[in-house]
Amino acid sequence: MSEEVRPFRPLGESLKRIREKLRQSVSEVSGAVEIDEETLISIETGSERPSEDILSLLAAHFGTRDEETTKLWELAGYSQQTQTNTINDYAGNSLPTMLVMPVDRIAYTDSANVTVNDHGVVINFMQYSGSNAQPQVIARLGMSHEHAKNVMELLHRALSPNPPKSLPAQGQRSK
Repeated sequence: MSEEVRPFRPLGESLKRIREKLRQSVSEVSGAVEIDEETLISIETGSERPSEDILSLLAAHFGTRDEETTKLWELAGYSQQTQTNTINDYAGNSLPTMLVMPVDRIAYTDSANVTVNDHGVVINFMQYSGSNAQPQVIARLGMSHEHAKNVMELLHRALSPNPPKSLPAQGQRSK
């Protein structure tokens, strides 16, 4: 392939290098950010530029540092003004944005991996498929330490010998 056909080659090579450093497969990453494997391969070869949303999802999935994310953003040809990863509250404090995706299906899992750091908790729910020995990430959830403790408490109560008839609505706590 000629250089003219792969205008985003440096971006693609950077993303591939990050993915390989994290020892993640094309299948794992494409599943985590919900794009086709072929699309991720086209991005990694530099044949295709990811949309701003997809690039943000990839950077978040990889956990890139601010400097590295900025470099990826520049390699993609997006200006700093369009990179809005934060919003401001009424007091002018910077707050992280949130991606909300509608839930219209249940994904069953047979494996999970939990990562805890100073920023919070990330749970990767995984599913083994076919003869492939590696589980595929089917959902990835991040939350604060406090929220993770509340989830643990809810699970403990739901799985206890006398579970409640239903879990409390969001924001409510049962005593």
